[in-house]
Amino acid sequence: MKDTEALILKAFLAALYQQRSPLSDNIKEQLSKIAQSLESQILDLHYLAINTTTLATPYKNARLLFTSTAAERGMGKKFLPADDTDDYDSQETPNITRDVGNDIEEMERFMAAIDDKYEQASEIISASDPVQAAQQKFK
Repeated sequence: MKDTEALILKAFLAALYQQRSPLSDNIKEQLSKIAQSLESQILDLHYLAINTTTLATPYKNARLLFTSTAAERGMGKKFLPADDTDDYDSQETPNITRDVGNDIEEMERFMAAIDDKYEQASEIISASDPVQAAQQKFK
C-alpha cells in the first residue's frame, strides 16, 4: 500500500472513530462493497468520506493531523485560548489559556493506535456497525 493510500485509510478510520451516531444504511452498504477489495478502492473511500456530511470534517482534520510535521514531532501549541467570554467589568484584556495537554496526549495515543492497527481496516469497514467497530478497536 502506498503512503497516500495508507493516509486515506488512517484518516477514514479516525473519522469513523469520531462519529457520534451510526452511519446510514446506504453508507454502510458502500463501505461493505469497498471493503471487499479495499486496496484497489482506496480512492472510493476518500470520495465517500469527503461527500458524506458527517464524515467530511473529521476526515479532513485527521488527514491534516497525520500529515502535519508538527504532529509527527509533537510540536505545536500546548495551550489554546480559553472560551471567548466577555467580561465588561474590566477594560483589561484577560490573558487566559486553557490547558489542552491531556487532549493532545489523548490524540497522540489515538493516532498511535490507528498507526498500529490500520491493517485491520477491512474488518472495521465491513462490520455491521463500522462506527462501533472503530471505537472498540481504537479505544
